[in-house]
Amino acid sequence: MPNDSSTGGYLLPNPAPAPQPLEGKALMQFVQAVVVGISGLPGPMVRPRWQPEPPNIPADGTCWCAIGINNRASDTFPYVAHEAAGNGDDHMQRQEQLDLLASFYDLGISGEADLFAAQLRDGFAIAQNREALQLAGWQFAFGGDLLTVPSLLKQRWLYRVDYAFSIRRQIDRTYPVLNLESAQGTITSDNPDITVDFTVD
Repeated sequence: MPNDSSTGGYLLPNPAPAPQPLEGKALMQFVQAVVVGISGLPGPMVRPRWQPEPPNIPADGTCWCAIGINNRASDTFPYVAHEAAGNGDDHMQRQEQLDLLASFYDLGISGEADLFAAQLRDGFAIAQNREALQLAGWQFAFGGDLLTVPSLLKQRWLYRVDYAFSIRRQIDRTYPVLNLESAQGTITSDNPDITVDFTVD
């Protein structure tokens, strides 16, 4: 049984159906779907940047993309408010920005890396393309320049185009901080001779 404010000890957020932000694999699948949808690259060609067993490089001339989260900046002090409904909960809310890097690769002959990187960059300017982000509680925050970075992979030079972009979301969690039903104590002023005992039911 997890702790709550009546037991003391560390508190974990309430489990589902309380709000649960996307994390881990589910977060990367969401980001991958956004990149696929806006860039136009086929789904299997948009891959996580870091994998325990990286897949083989696609056939010569096939454009592909590696996507990864480089940084997750957030508010130092989130908003926390007590909600008295039921037994009570503390609701925590903070803003988080994810800085991502999408690297598009080809052999530098077809120009597809440039094409798909530019389509991702320009596609974020279209409101309908940002709709999936907005429906999930995200916002497009920043898009950088297209940067050409030739890369040596598996003893072969590949043409690479990097596009850095940022998306923001609101994190909501609830913690089992119960309503205070009664309290008793003593209030002491700066003058130790003045004290007030109280009881609240």
